[in-house]
Amino acid sequence: MDQARAIVISDGDNYWVAAARFVNFVLRLGKEVLWAQKPFRAKTQGKGFTFPAGSYVIPFGGPLDYAKNGFASAASLAKVNRTAATLGIRTRNVSQTPDADFLRLRTATVALSADGGSPYPFAAILSAVGIDYVPMTGVDIRNDELRSSDVFVIPGGGAWGGSSIQTGTMSDSGRRKLKQWLHSGGAMWGSGGGCMNRIRIPESN
Repeated sequence: MDQARAIVISDGDNYWVAAARFVNFVLRLGKEVLWAQKPFRAKTQGKGFTFPAGSYVIPFGGPLDYAKNGFASAASLAKVNRTAATLGIRTRNVSQTPDADFLRLRTATVALSADGGSPYPFAAILSAVGIDYVPMTGVDIRNDELRSSDVFVIPGGGAWGGSSIQTGTMSDSGRRKLKQWLHSGGAMWGSGGGCMNRIRIPESN
């Protein structure tokens, strides 16, 4: 039987929320994870198999798989498979890392607006898929705390959605820091009323 060189976690085998949560766990171990953008073929259990787009591939055999003392790291193939089995995640060992259209994933921290709107559904979803988030107020942004996050999420919630930007909670200095953070590579995502924070309305209106 061919020696396993990668693990594939497929949405076809797992509930997508559980698969995403497990992948974020593996990323926090320092392991590389690839995300398939198109279907791909790989040999598993001696036979060719087509995996769907959206599958995750965890390659093994590289320098990250062994600690400096020569012992297997916390993200070794056997340990990842055992952890997956414990959590009810079905994995498939493949004999080589597939050559396909992949995105390389990394851990991300989300800043969740805490000044208004309805952040609770977003907090529940982020927790379910294993993404770390921190509450972020307009005062926090003024104090330059947004720089440690990758994405700023502004929930909806009627007139109160994203109120830190629409009112004076953040102030002009906070808005300037938010703009600088966006220009340096940060991302902002709004829902409902939170989307309005990307719109500049002239005073004449």
